[in-house]
Amino acid sequence: MALALDFCLLWCFTCLVLPVEPLDLLPSVTDDGISYPTHDIKHTLESTFNPGCLMTTCNRNGSVSVFNLTIVDDPVQAQEHHWVWSVIKHPTIQVALTPPGDRVRIDWGALFGFGDMASAIDYENAPDYSAAIMLANLIEFDDQTDNAFIHDEKPSVLVYPLLNFNWKRVMIENTTQRLAYGFIGQNYSSAGASHPHNITGTLNITLASYAQEGYGVWLPHLSHSEGTNQFDIQLQELKSTSGFQRSRFALEFYIVSQATREDKLRRVATRTLDDEHTPGIFKTQELIIPGYNESLQAFLQWRPVVYTTRERDLSGSTDVNVTNAIRVTNASDELATSILYAMYGMDLDDMLVFRINVTLGGPKDGFYKKTKYQAWTFTIGTGEPIRNGFSPMIILVMTIIFGILLLVGITAIVICIVKRVKRRQPQQNAYGRLQN
Repeated sequence: MALALDFCLLWCFTCLVLPVEPLDLLPSVTDDGISYPTHDIKHTLESTFNPGCLMTTCNRNGSVSVFNLTIVDDPVQAQEHHWVWSVIKHPTIQVALTPPGDRVRIDWGALFGFGDMASAIDYENAPDYSAAIMLANLIEFDDQTDNAFIHDEKPSVLVYPLLNFNWKRVMIENTTQRLAYGFIGQNYSSAGASHPHNITGTLNITLASYAQEGYGVWLPHLSHSEGTNQFDIQLQELKSTSGFQRSRFALEFYIVSQATREDKLRRVATRTLDDEHTPGIFKTQELIIPGYNESLQAFLQWRPVVYTTRERDLSGSTDVNVTNAIRVTNASDELATSILYAMYGMDLDDMLVFRINVTLGGPKDGFYKKTKYQAWTFTIGTGEPIRNGFSPMIILVMTIIFGILLLVGITAIVICIVKRVKRRQPQQNAYGRLQN
């Protein structure tokens, strides 16, 4: 009975935790009105670098880098994913869902200050939905209480604008299935900053886009699809003149979405039993960025881990804390010199605009100086966040275990039946002899 009960419990558990993956069954409507299952749609990635720029600065391996990425669908879908990467002043990713065949337009003269910068980057047709995230500042703070939270005391907090770094780009991979570029920020200049302190070392940002579903190349191997991009940042050998003895670093991001300015960001945490792709990490955190509906919205997704060694082992890791979002009320003024203003112009005042800080590190981890290396990764995407189920390997192992237990259970039941039959036979024979 105990074995049978265990078998029933295992069967119920398996039914509850095995993932249901309906994505391949959902129809997708094409531009000609025909519905196709999503697994029949083929995606390829096309990219252009500094499209339409004839200035000599656009050809240098420097800070003038604008990539336009298009996910081309076969058959053609009703909407097309476009991505814009930029490290002009601040590293930025924009996603736009447009009619098929659309292209980004860039007014390079306005972008370089020879005209109105508002909406210097736009599309031939107004996007059905658009969102963006921009890394604005690197923040250093003296964590005297070792709680990994930024305090308001200005003497213990220094802001290093990303526009004061010199950037160079390095191609990592460029195929029709994956595009990855590294953007290396070095040689910080304190000119125009709010404080005279300097900082040396490297900010190493890797942006990646994909045409198919899968997992990232490097840990934490985040899930990706044609509707996501990946943002990985490494803080390497940073050393400032601040004099702080317990330095930690944080990243300040701006988030923009074509939604009403009164909407709110929503935090979601999910758990999984499968840590195959990110060993030792069973939680995924998300920031849902509202749009017009669940299809026309954006999200950020990350694993709550910061790696403190280049090997990115769990043994060399610490925590990450994404602070509560702060609403930006006068966005067009606050972002007037940024690439976000070039993308949205005065419309920023009517859109959802928030600012968040991402603090790298946790209590009792020895602060940044312990290893002088930190790496954190997140994805930005549209629609519903990708929810991880079990991998095929895990499903195979569970199926084998389930089959073995099923076989053991059936064998045990058969043995019990046989023993019960054997016990009854002598009793029946004895009863027959008494009647005779």
